[in-house]
Amino acid sequence: MEEIVYFDYSELRGRFRSRGFTQEELAKSLKMSKTSLSNKLNNKARFDSIEILALSSILGICDDDISLYFFKVSVQKTELKELV
Repeated sequence: MEEIVYFDYSELRGRFRSRGFTQEELAKSLKMSKTSLSNKLNNKARFDSIEILALSSILGICDDDISLYFFKVSVQKTELKELV
């Protein structure tokens, strides 16, 4: 069995909205497509460390608060992997 971890990005969404960013504007600031950012915010893809640092810089998130915005566990599911 493999555990799948989903992250809750509601604080991150609130942060960029409170800073006046739309999702599209934030994606442009990161030089990624709106679809890529959407996939990351919806747990279909993961943020890499460079993206986390860039977002933190853009949104004024201090190092001590990164875990609050990027690593808050939302739901954990277990998936059965077929043995090959």
